Amino acid sequence: MFNRYAVVSALALACIFGVVRPAQSQMMGGRSAQGSREAMIERLAGLTPEQRAYLEAHQEARQGTRITGHRVSLRVRHNNYSRETVAAPIDVSETVSELVYSLRRPGWSLRIAGGPLWFKQDSISITGLSAVDARLELAVASRDSLRFALRAPSSPTSLSDPEVNAVSALGTSAVDLASVQFGTPARISAGYTHVRAMGGSMLATLRAGADFEPKPSGSEAVYWRGTTVRGGVNLARERGLGRVGIGIEASYSFADSLGGNNLFQGGGTVLARADAATVLTGLGDVLVAGSASYFRPHSADRVTPSGLREPAGDFKGVSAVAIIPAGNILITPIVVVSSDASDSTSEVSTIEDSAWSMGTSVAVDIPFAGRFTINPEVGYATGSIRKDVVTGGQLDRRTYSLSGWWIAAGLSATF
Repeated sequence: MFNRYAVVSALALACIFGVVRPAQSQMMGGRSAQGSREAMIERLAGLTPEQRAYLEAHQEARQGTRITGHRVSLRVRHNNYSRETVAAPIDVSETVSELVYSLRRPGWSLRIAGGPLWFKQDSISITGLSAVDARLELAVASRDSLRFALRAPSSPTSLSDPEVNAVSALGTSAVDLASVQFGTPARISAGYTHVRAMGGSMLATLRAGADFEPKPSGSEAVYWRGTTVRGGVNLARERGLGRVGIGIEASYSFADSLGGNNLFQGGGTVLARADAATVLTGLGDVLVAGSASYFRPHSADRVTPSGLREPAGDFKGVSAVAIIPAGNILITPIVVVSSDASDSTSEVSTIEDSAWSMGTSVAVDIPFAGRFTINPEVGYATGSIRKDVVTGGQLDRRTYSLSGWWIAAGLSATF
């Protein structure tokens, strides 16, 4: 039976190029980390929480069921990417295993996820665990809910300079690597959501929350955001079998540089997004959905010891997905287009980096034995990176190609 986990994982795992990693950064040649990793969780393949709820409700209505029990899911994904350079191509690969346990009951839900993570770039390999994350959501009133989350630190908890450069070797945030989770500290967070009717079929969703990450120790690179406060608003209208929504979220973090070891540049983030979804009844209840987002860090400039100013860049992405029933089987094709841009300046030169990518994939959900679902997936992506260096009024432009592929398989059980 198709379910919320299948929808979300199919979207998130298929969007390998960029809709879940707004600004991993160009860390080559230094420790700068433009943007922030937390958006990988916040954005979840570019969908708003309201759109994810809409997709879930649609699938449950089609099946005539309501999931209120336990679910255990195991998913394994292998990613492989290559980037051209002036010398030899850069090849990066990783294997991600994630075990997810979820429990839904009327008025509350619990989700725990994490698993092993392997990364390799040339002679450098990193073996460890992604940050295990536990989330509890409670409905405290008909239109109010609370969320509490606890994240364990990743393993390893910090990275050496060569490892930082290896994880960022592709040089663009348009490539989604789960290995960016390495060097993530523990975190405690809480959030509040209020939904207000605005007349007709319009709903406004207001969110506020805060995160706290204990200050790490050691002399290697970590991604530490200290204390973060966040808030946002989303407007949505549902009519018939369709839904449209727009929203904006902002955050600000309070953390120091840890003596130069912190990959987080400071400041905060702004995320604007829009989404739409509808059911095509004339085509056998095919559901189509799309989303667009714009992500930009703010107040995050960093100046290196050499005097190079490295402001954080921005990220744009659009995605389209269809959920196509074929008997009890569901087929999910996805297309994602994304781009990022950043610049660095010094007294003598300006460097502008930009990249674009397009990824497409197909996932299939196959139920069997009443309680189980298998979910194979395959995807391919292509794109390019451009670097412009202006020195003394002279432009030196270089363009490099990107390519990648991934395969994944999942098994889930409901009881």
